[in-house]
Amino acid sequence: MKTRQLFRLSLAFALALLIASCKKDATEKKEDPTPTTQVKDEKLYATLKSVGFRDDQIKDRGGFYEVSGDLLFKKNATDLQQVEQYFARKKPRTGNDSNGKENQLQYPTLISSFNVENIAVYVDPVLKNLFYEVGIQEAIGHWAQDIDSKINFTFIDLAVNSPYADVTFLQDNTIDAYAKGEFPSSGAPGWRVRVNTNLSAGLSLSKQTFLFAHELGHVLGLMHTDEGIGTPIPGTPSSDPSSVMNSGPYNGGVVLNWSGFSSYDKIAAAYLYPWGTYDHWITFPEGKYTPLYGYSIFGGDHFSQTHASFNVTWNSSLVNTPTVTLYLFEKGSLKGTLASHVPNTGSYYVDQTPLLPTSVSPSYAPLIQIRIVSDANTSISDWTSTFYVGFNGD
Repeated sequence: MKTRQLFRLSLAFALALLIASCKKDATEKKEDPTPTTQVKDEKLYATLKSVGFRDDQIKDRGGFYEVSGDLLFKKNATDLQQVEQYFARKKPRTGNDSNGKENQLQYPTLISSFNVENIAVYVDPVLKNLFYEVGIQEAIGHWAQDIDSKINFTFIDLAVNSPYADVTFLQDNTIDAYAKGEFPSSGAPGWRVRVNTNLSAGLSLSKQTFLFAHELGHVLGLMHTDEGIGTPIPGTPSSDPSSVMNSGPYNGGVVLNWSGFSSYDKIAAAYLYPWGTYDHWITFPEGKYTPLYGYSIFGGDHFSQTHASFNVTWNSSLVNTPTVTLYLFEKGSLKGTLASHVPNTGSYYVDQTPLLPTSVSPSYAPLIQIRIVSDANTSISDWTSTFYVGFNGD
């Protein structure tokens, strides 16, 4: 399992803030791909029609086609190829799986196994100033904590690290819905969730949580449960009235209060993003995203004033290897080797590594990951999700 944790370690205890993940190349900075003028993509439009969307359901939104009120399909060759490849092999939907159950629906493009447990979220300052941040954190916390799957997040707090965000929440009062989320593309989550602060002003925290959990479902690749378009997910009902992914708020309905995922929502997400064989090899630092105002305590680790020291633990019986090698990454780039050919005892104390100097501002190292690799078979490895290391000194 991979996790994000902010370790504020002083003397004998560690104050860890669980946050989840980022895997961006440190040199990569995203630009908003949405053009200000409408650009036609006739093939994508035709593909959307061929799978069941009507002309009146497809709206041109500049860089995207919008369907079903809040679903955005990006106009670019990569997305089009993925959609065409999927629908070329898609069997006609019967409405039932082999067990006779109706199915919830997914978008054809999913997030890669590595990326889905390393989703870095950033909220732009406008939404922060309008007090949307807590609702967004609650929503991503529920996706990480309430479902037994690889889905995990990191929350990016500072604008200086925003180029490494995978999902950005931003204000867009030109849209005709409470919010609209993009679908996954090229193995990455949908990049933007656009929020109309005029329409959503006055929503309670509970309603904000529901709204943003719904949009994050699209970011993760889930379509509207009740609209019958998409890939059937075995064992889940299209008519599930408790599903967070129903289209009600976008078809003249109201935003509901948050009451949790339905059992079928959980089945759908776990089916799309299941754990792999070696996903629980590293056991610390580990954990699922927890909202920033909720802290967890870890004991026994320590950072000195000049360099970071901490313990890495793993399940020594999971992989048959006499030794392992540990690597440290920051913002998606390799910082260096923590330790080579470490005996496979399940624990290694990183003693004041110069890879994490504390003479930085702010006083923490952001978006850190550790990778463990089997020396007997280097194709076997495991990663932590992204975590933050805070330096409190002695």
